[in-house]
Amino acid sequence: ESALNTAKVAVLLVTPNFLTSDFIVKNELPPLLGAAERDDLTILWVPVHHTPYEDTPIGKYQPVTDPEKPLASLKGSSAQNKELLEISRKIIRVAEAWNGKRSLASPSKKHLGMLVSKMCDRRLQQFVFTRFFKFGRNSHNGYPQVYLVAGEEGDCHSSLVERLTHITITSAIEKEQNGKPHGGIRHQKIAEWPRASDGTLDECKLLLISEVFKAFDWTHFNSGGDLTASAFAELCKKTLQLHSVVVIEHIIRGWDGSVHDLIKWYLQFWAEVRAISDKPLFVVFLNIIYPEPRRFVSKKSIMSARQRVLKELKEISYTSEAELKSRILDNPCPCFLLNELTHVTRDDVKNWIIENEFYDFIGEIEEQAEKIFGDAETKPMAEIEPKLDMIRIRYIREKIYS
Repeated sequence: ESALNTAKVAVLLVTPNFLTSDFIVKNELPPLLGAAERDDLTILWVPVHHTPYEDTPIGKYQPVTDPEKPLASLKGSSAQNKELLEISRKIIRVAEAWNGKRSLASPSKKHLGMLVSKMCDRRLQQFVFTRFFKFGRNSHNGYPQVYLVAGEEGDCHSSLVERLTHITITSAIEKEQNGKPHGGIRHQKIAEWPRASDGTLDECKLLLISEVFKAFDWTHFNSGGDLTASAFAELCKKTLQLHSVVVIEHIIRGWDGSVHDLIKWYLQFWAEVRAISDKPLFVVFLNIIYPEPRRFVSKKSIMSARQRVLKELKEISYTSEAELKSRILDNPCPCFLLNELTHVTRDDVKNWIIENEFYDFIGEIEEQAEKIFGDAETKPMAEIEPKLDMIRIRYIREKIYS
């Protein structure tokens, strides 16, 4: 267990038995996959036999050798020994990168994790979240924190949440524990937020809280158990106490008369939960997707509709530490409004390439930006992220595994 928690490189020898082993799947793989997601570890897997790896969590990681030519398929010990030697060299190169013996860009591990493709732009949101998160913990210790994130459908709200979870929240918890083991972080996505068309406000409240209970204790929900804040607090004591932080993510599409009131009620629900149980810390993200503009609607009308949404969000949230102090009696459950998500610019992508040192020359950087943007100056994050990940993967193949 200690080795799993401190490892920086994990070499997996993948066979059909490996993929079907309950012990490996339930006990050994989860901490390794979690560390890799946080960019704290590099996973190298060696295909020993033909396997359906595409349908498993390791399928998204780069194999050390071609999965279509696994070790066991190579004829003769000479061919296998040659392949094993090449595998060893690749493992050593990655290990040396972690040890700082090889001059990869600093920090070298940035290039190896999938989170790096989600690190373009969004610095302002990360900076504001970090300040709010720290302030909220100091002034409202144990109280759930709720964050409102507004943007268009393609602005990748969830990528920002993943980034904040793995970087800011994880770092804060590990710093608090001073290197000691902690319960970890659970990231839970909840079914889509109810809409006015789903029923009355009371019916929407029931739908919302039902989804929360189902996400954490289906048995309690299915047996017709109590769906109050006190019942959820008791559920926390039984099933969630081992976690240091639980991150909850909701998606709110559109904006109608019920959303504003439902959010206010939801904040009160979490305040009531805290009054009974202060563990774990809940961090709730409400990802607000702006309504899709109707055809032939002017840009001015679209901006006006968005301003109305932001105005209502500001009424139920805090935008500064000073405001939190002055309005503390409104609701003891801190609710913060992060900066609005916007499209990614050409300069954002060029800065990302430079910071990660994926390319050394200005001409190469300009060429990559041109491939991504063409004639456009901005694009939605949803279009940008897959292309950034291809740059990351290409770097790994050419610089690390070559």
